[in-house]
Amino acid sequence: MRKAQRRKASSGKGPTVVSWKKEKKRRKRQQRFRKLRRLAGQLLTLAVLAAALVYLGPQIMEQGPAAEDLKGPYRVLWAADGDTLVIDIDGVETSVRLIGIDAPESVHWDETKNVPEGADSSEFLKGLIRGKKVWLEYDSELLDKYDRTLAYVWLDDGETMVQDLILKAGMAKTLTIRPNVRYTLRFEKLQFDAKREKAGLWAGSALDAAP
Repeated sequence: MRKAQRRKASSGKGPTVVSWKKEKKRRKRQQRFRKLRRLAGQLLTLAVLAAALVYLGPQIMEQGPAAEDLKGPYRVLWAADGDTLVIDIDGVETSVRLIGIDAPESVHWDETKNVPEGADSSEFLKGLIRGKKVWLEYDSELLDKYDRTLAYVWLDDGETMVQDLILKAGMAKTLTIRPNVRYTLRFEKLQFDAKREKAGLWAGSALDAAP
């Protein structure tokens, strides 16, 4: 039957019969090709980003909010963890998630996800905002899936962003979630510098290991 099928296929009168071994090899080649193509795309993206960080660094860091985009000032009540604040907004205790960064866990409901570095990051943020008022700058989306307010947080001088200080000190890593991407390049540059200098938690690769 197989010989008959092969003869029929070779005569052009029926479907081509390909052995399973050949098909398996073909699929493996396709998988390798797709992996190489993804890797090439990732490397190209990294190269473009690195070039942008090097050549556009000064302009990136000079980027700041327009005065009309700042809301506040609001009194900080406490730091919930390394990337979340509780702020008094017009008499309402409001949980504010800092856009663009992700600190190690310290108060997660699943205690297995909490790490010692999370407590270090939380203490760092507490030191930055203790007894201060802050300004909030919003992006495209105002709330996250936990109903926390999403914002870039600026100290009361209106010129120093809390996210900048955290990334520069190596106490969190970048986390880009579209469409809130206003300061993505700025944050990537700060992380690039912090990793190169092994600042804060990068010294022990704690951030590399964080989920």
